[in-house]
Amino acid sequence: MSKVNQACSDASFVKTTAWAILVAFLFRFVPIVSGLGSVAFLALLVAVPAMAIRWWIKFSGISTDEADFRRAKRTVAAIGIPITIVLLAVLVLFAVGITSVLGRR
Repeated sequence: MSKVNQACSDASFVKTTAWAILVAFLFRFVPIVSGLGSVAFLALLVAVPAMAIRWWIKFSGISTDEADFRRAKRTVAAIGIPITIVLLAVLVLFAVGITSVLGRR
């Protein structure tokens, strides 16, 4: 039972951290804190998929019929998959940008 409670708590934390990505992204447009917003956005964009993967490794083997656990599992999947795709897109765009800059030299 304590493992189910921990899984639900960790899933809630993943969800809260995912919302922080949106806040950090919006801070990128505020002149005084735009640099901090950019750094926070990139850090959270890496942290959330890592947290989701950690959640799946640690808790996916739990066998229970509890509604809270099923909801936690859906939450982590619904957050982890799209944000991982966004992270991969950012990394691809970064790699394309780097190679185009290096190709101009």
